[in-house]
Amino acid sequence: MFLQKLIRSSFSSLPFSLQYRIKNNLDIVKRLDYKKNISIDIDSPVEYEFRLKSCFHEPGTIRWIENYIKKNETVFDIGSNIGAYSLITAKYNNMSNQIYSFEPNFSSYNKLCKNIILNDCESNIFPFPIAFADKYGINILNYSSLEIGSAYHTLGDNKFLKYKPKYRQQVIVFSVDKFVDDFDVPTPQHMKIDVDGMEYEILKGAKKTILKKNFRSLNVEIDENSEKFAEIVRYIKSLGLTFHEKYTDLNADDPKSGEFRVYNYIFLK
Repeated sequence: MFLQKLIRSSFSSLPFSLQYRIKNNLDIVKRLDYKKNISIDIDSPVEYEFRLKSCFHEPGTIRWIENYIKKNETVFDIGSNIGAYSLITAKYNNMSNQIYSFEPNFSSYNKLCKNIILNDCESNIFPFPIAFADKYGINILNYSSLEIGSAYHTLGDNKFLKYKPKYRQQVIVFSVDKFVDDFDVPTPQHMKIDVDGMEYEILKGAKKTILKKNFRSLNVEIDENSEKFAEIVRYIKSLGLTFHEKYTDLNADDPKSGEFRVYNYIFLK
């Protein structure tokens, strides 16, 4: 703490022009833990300690990307955070996919865009700062933290909202079906949903999209302690998808891991 105060005091005593030049030349760029070269811009401890190790934390997601997402297919990454899995998808298939990455958190969205530019993926990864549910409108995004790359932000009021929000942001909310129809977006063959509590609403708003013949796989994070757990699984199966496997982050140092039985479920057509 003393060192931080000393650094801040010394920095603030410098001329503004020098402060500005120093601040804008302090980029910290590290390599993501993937077999192909992917660079991640680092500005927070959670980015360094967790997001930079996305493969270590979710090897099941890497298997899903490599085993099921083929070249030239379209992918929706809903809750993409700073973009690790969107970038892996783009690089694994040699920049042939169209990846739509959705992240309403203002700080993580900024970093998502920065990482897309850093890895020359502008022609393959398309970022949007919007949220999804089962209807179109405006809702409140409750921030658990303002740290870049953080998680457990919630849309509206749901069971995850057990904290006093650090910030409450009004965000535009679409259904997946409306987004695809209104903007003439290609129907995705694959969809990844990682949103901490709004999975069912998103799935209901994506019914038309998932029912299309060319839709192939769904990777969705589900809390097995949720009162709607069985209902969510039944609903997904009613859309013509078959349960394939589930996995969790066994490497996470997360105090919530004992409270929530959270798994990524993979469903295939």
